[in-house]
Amino acid sequence: SVLSEVKPLTEEKHISILYTRPESPCVVLAEAVRVKEIMMNFVTNAIKYNRAQGTITVTHEIKKREVITHVKDTGFGVPVEEQHKIFEKFYRTLAARKSGEQGTGLGLFITKELVERMGGKIWFQSKEGKGSIFSFSLPKGDMIL
Repeated sequence: SVLSEVKPLTEEKHISILYTRPESPCVVLAEAVRVKEIMMNFVTNAIKYNRAQGTITVTHEIKKREVITHVKDTGFGVPVEEQHKIFEKFYRTLAARKSGEQGTGLGLFITKELVERMGGKIWFQSKEGKGSIFSFSLPKGDMIL
């Protein structure tokens, strides 16, 4: 549903979103509304800080005890010297501030809080000028039919 909602933004910036649905359903122990909020933050950030003609790739890894979601972009990336601050309250990278994109620096802070309150973990990898991969894990649940 998040990918459908952001489609106008991706079309405006000519960004492609690639999503491969897992072969089997991903069931996590989490609040659906909060998971959507997390995904919306990751995907909208990947749009805001991507290049025109860029790509966003959303994937899931289903592990024994957790489901991991990755949102990869081909954007500006986060400089190494700023990476330790990325989940801090009100923090915006220098590139984000210069980009002209609006933001408060609260999105990733709130997202981290949500993930951790549901028993998950959040992290990212980034190379300046090459893009980022933002990831989170949530505890795996049992399939209820």
